[in-house]
Amino acid sequence: MATKPQNVRSGVAGPANVSRPDRAELMSRAQSLLAQLTEIEERLQVAQKDGGLSGKAKVSDLTAKRDSVLRTLAALEKAKRALEPA
Repeated sequence: MATKPQNVRSGVAGPANVSRPDRAELMSRAQSLLAQLTEIEERLQVAQKDGGLSGKAKVSDLTAKRDSVLRTLAALEKAKRALEPA
């Protein structure tokens, strides 16, 4: 049985067909994330009042989501700064 030759590449990735978002797109994404953050904070306050195991699990999940949103907002801020002239 013959085997097909596999495409073996070095660790160098080829150029991706990715466009950079403009300032308006970054702001739109940031506004969406801020709305998500507000919702997460509200749900977190409710979950913190629930002292049971379910409440603790919700707090943990919502805290992880909040952290993810905050990291993404930081990345958007970094991208926005990269668009500014030096």
